[in-house]
Amino acid sequence: MRVFKSAALVCAWIGLAYLVWVSIMPIGSRPHLFDEIPDISRFLGWFVITSAFAAAYPRHLGRVLLAMSVAIVMLEAAQYLEATRHGRIHDAVVKVAGAAVAVVLALAYLAVARKRALVQERS
Repeated sequence: MRVFKSAALVCAWIGLAYLVWVSIMPIGSRPHLFDEIPDISRFLGWFVITSAFAAAYPRHLGRVLLAMSVAIVMLEAAQYLEATRHGRIHDAVVKVAGAAVAVVLALAYLAVARKRALVQERS
């Protein structure tokens, strides 16, 4: 289990660094995934990274969601520093939704795991 948490931690921080880089680079240089529906890549990017942080810090899920939300808002604001980028509230909401869904699923998983452990103890 410790190896899993360590791997999740490394993936989370590398992924966050990648999202920061992609968020502040010129629009023409960033990767274009799901160009037809860009909200999918916004949602999935933050869902995946937040899931990794949730796996690495399962006892601090509230703090994980708060940190991801602050990072998202700060990165959207930082896009105004790049002439070709534009931070939008809609984009931030989609990204925070991805992070929130990741934390909700982590909470659900932990609840099921605790319940399963209690049932096994009683058996």
